Amino acid sequence: MALEITDADIAGARVRQTFQTILKDGRQRRYRANEHLTREEVLAMNNRRALYSAGYIEPYPQQHVAAPAATDRFIVQVAPGKFNVIAGTRLNDEPLSKQAAQKLAHSE
Repeated sequence: MALEITDADIAGARVRQTFQTILKDGRQRRYRANEHLTREEVLAMNNRRALYSAGYIEPYPQQHVAAPAATDRFIVQVAPGKFNVIAGTRLNDEPLSKQAAQKLAHSE
């Protein structure tokens, strides 16, 4: 079964089987297996849904990047009275006092 992607979400397609078609300007064009088509090339094909269904081309969607999640900040004791603040990586250069670490952990 072919992947159903709306026209607005198409980023391009990969040719799975060699086929030949007539372009809008009347020229013939041969598409070879493993060739990648741009979004514009795919959308210009009048019979693209038939090509999807028959397995000649495999469309792929645009990459949607999610917004980065808010990172929790943790206070970690590294020596008596010395603390680091961690938010994925260490935020401070040198170990801090407890009050300074708490201030850094709760700042935005």
